[in-house]
Amino acid sequence: MIDLNENSDSCANDSSSSNLNLREIAMEIDQEIDKNKTKIRKRVFWSIEIIFNDYEEALKSLGKKWTKLKTHPTNTGIKEYYKCAVNPKCPSKMHLHCLIDSQHVNMLRDQEEHDHNLIISPKRLRNDVKERIIYHFSIKVTAPLNIIYNLRKEGESTINYKQFYEWCKENAIFPKEDNKAFVVSYEVNTRLSRISDQNIKKELSADIYKYVDSKHRFWYEGAAISYPSTNNALESTNNNIKNKHTFRLRENVSHFLHNCINMIETWNFDRFDPIDSIKKFQEFPEVYGELWKNVDEFISLEPKIKYLKDFNLYLVATNDITEEKFGLVFDTIECEMNNCVCYYENFDFKEFVELNNNVLRVKLNMSQWEMSSCTCRDYLKDNICVHTIVVSVRKKLVKMNFCFNPIGYNKKRGPKPKSGLWNDR
Repeated sequence: MIDLNENSDSCANDSSSSNLNLREIAMEIDQEIDKNKTKIRKRVFWSIEIIFNDYEEALKSLGKKWTKLKTHPTNTGIKEYYKCAVNPKCPSKMHLHCLIDSQHVNMLRDQEEHDHNLIISPKRLRNDVKERIIYHFSIKVTAPLNIIYNLRKEGESTINYKQFYEWCKENAIFPKEDNKAFVVSYEVNTRLSRISDQNIKKELSADIYKYVDSKHRFWYEGAAISYPSTNNALESTNNNIKNKHTFRLRENVSHFLHNCINMIETWNFDRFDPIDSIKKFQEFPEVYGELWKNVDEFISLEPKIKYLKDFNLYLVATNDITEEKFGLVFDTIECEMNNCVCYYENFDFKEFVELNNNVLRVKLNMSQWEMSSCTCRDYLKDNICVHTIVVSVRKKLVKMNFCFNPIGYNKKRGPKPKSGLWNDR
């Protein structure tokens, strides 16, 4: 006989087990569907951790612990967001809030703590895979990447910072004598002569022409003592600040102070046309017609010019200056050369300024008279003055230019026509 109860129980157990399996499959499907759904953004709660005095102090405190992600401008200031630099998978984040109405910078942290134990999945081949491939090559089993792995046996293809630093330290040559420092150009030229690559030579010659032999060098502010300020230089500097640093936006105090260092260090050449060529500046100061007229008037006054051979200086003064004042200027120059301040006892400040304004010192450049120097106020402003031109004319380095004289005309011969009545035509 067949036991129906037993068969019924076994069928019930089979049906229950099948129901459990279907339930597990349904739960797995639901989980997969939930993964594909758009996730709700997690709310981040920021809290102030540190308040810094300025932006520089905030950057120094970060060091190499944080990596910058993005910058977000707001109505209250600029926010710079950072993530942990130790482990890319670390959930900890923070941002710097640069206040627009203050120099202070706030450092805000989220509620996540640092977790550096997270395993970073390697993007390259694992070591065991590399060893397996090398083993196959050793038994003459080739693959498309055989060349790469054969090269790896010979050594690394790149150099790290430590190896580069050690190489520079071993190959650094410092001159033991002071005179050896003056032959650096010779050493550079001899080593450059060994270069056979034409592209490198072309680039080097272009750099030398651009930064050494060009006419536009030393035109910017602060390049040399007594070099004149030009409007083009000032405007190009302002344009450079707007385009490359502030981006024509109003910045807060902390950001602007931080950018000031880069503004000073990254002077650039003036660009003025679509092909981005360099604007050429004058090589010598311009001598205009009115200046030649002032030179002619000064020569007509018969000025006194004395040459000091020991100092290679010309003393220029008007005709009413006595020999005693020339002697005082000579004594003053001797004191300056010997680092002596004894002339302080003989002059007060007003007398000293008056003496230097009446007797001017001209340093003449025999090869390029336009580059001569003077101690008058006109030279400090225009880089050329009447006194340098007068001395150059006296030494026959340049001829007098009478372009300031008005151009006359010859009268017509014969009697002048008489004017008739207004109604007689």
